[in-house]
Amino acid sequence: MRALDLLVLRVKRAETPFYRRLNVCVKRLARLRVPTPRPLMPPLRLLYEFHLAAASFLRRASAMFYAEPLFRSRCVSVGSRLYLEKLPAITGAVDIRVGDDVTISGALRIAAGRVFDRSTVIIADRVYLGHQVCLEVSSGITIEQGAWVAAGTSISDNDGHPLDPDARLRGLPPRPWEVSPVLIGRNAWIGRGCRILKGVTIGEGAVVGAGSVVLSDVPPFAVAIGNPARVVRSLTGGHSRAFGEAAR
Repeated sequence: MRALDLLVLRVKRAETPFYRRLNVCVKRLARLRVPTPRPLMPPLRLLYEFHLAAASFLRRASAMFYAEPLFRSRCVSVGSRLYLEKLPAITGAVDIRVGDDVTISGALRIAAGRVFDRSTVIIADRVYLGHQVCLEVSSGITIEQGAWVAAGTSISDNDGHPLDPDARLRGLPPRPWEVSPVLIGRNAWIGRGCRILKGVTIGEGAVVGAGSVVLSDVPPFAVAIGNPARVVRSLTGGHSRAFGEAAR
């Protein structure tokens, strides 16, 4: 095996004319393609569309008849007309309440901490959760009606570890006073890849720009962006005071 690894390494390096020729041959082999006659293009296009439709049907059937019933069994309550694409990954002692017309698009992870006996996640009516959203909860995370949380966003009501270094080395969870619930207000919009940290309240109708790290509250109907996130404007007309201060 070591001799084979060495041969592959020499081919990749193209150290000598012989290995350079081998390197070129390997690259050409990797690019070989079977010719596709033009008369076959229409039936191949139909096959392509059939493949996508069949894969979509199987995913939807799996979600409806397998993932959704399993998810409902894990929740305290789930409302009507849930749209679920994949079975959420849920760990720890957490009570989950889901409202009506909720969309969970792609993978969702809910991880409960060890600080309290039970934690709570509330996902209210008409909430949208994008792919790979992660909720890390030790006390409570509430997402109110009509809020949208885009893909790759993480929401946490704790730091995941205690602030005291000795406690961290001993593998202890955060202290109870180091946990603070998170609230995402009605009709708020959290952009892709955001990080919402403990104790934060995102106000009603607020917008958080993609990739932002939110350390403090965002007022209702405000737009906040950056790391750390700062309010840059108001959606109710005119710029916010925070924007004016940041511009100076």
